[in-house]
Amino acid sequence: MGCKRGWLAGFRIACRTTDSRTVVGGVFPKCAVGNSVSLWISDAEEAPFLPAILSSLVCDFFARLKIGGANFNSYLAEQIAVLPPEILRRSPPWSNDCLLAEWLAPRIAELCYTSVDMRPFARDLGHGGELYLG
Repeated sequence: MGCKRGWLAGFRIACRTTDSRTVVGGVFPKCAVGNSVSLWISDAEEAPFLPAILSSLVCDFFARLKIGGANFNSYLAEQIAVLPPEILRRSPPWSNDCLLAEWLAPRIAELCYTSVDMRPFARDLGHGGELYLG
């Protein structure tokens, strides 16, 4: 399965107990990736939200419980409990005015769309405007 998107999402394999986070992941432009990064590849509509969900403290907490050594391998990443995609199509508990995806999308774009190389990711989030340069 190839990625049809203009961006990639992945996580660092190497992790140490001294790191404040276990799952160190992110979104980056489509490029060559070495063997120290594992990729999350999905053409699902909800794919742009996966890096944000996996960056949550809850996912990181459970990932830390799974780690037995210095590597966060793909088989461990597959065992992390994550929110199902249907959650993104519901209203968040703090607002009945929008869906969770609508609430999250501009916040994710603001954090990640800091380079023109990330424009495909911002577009997948529904953001078609200017860069967030803060």
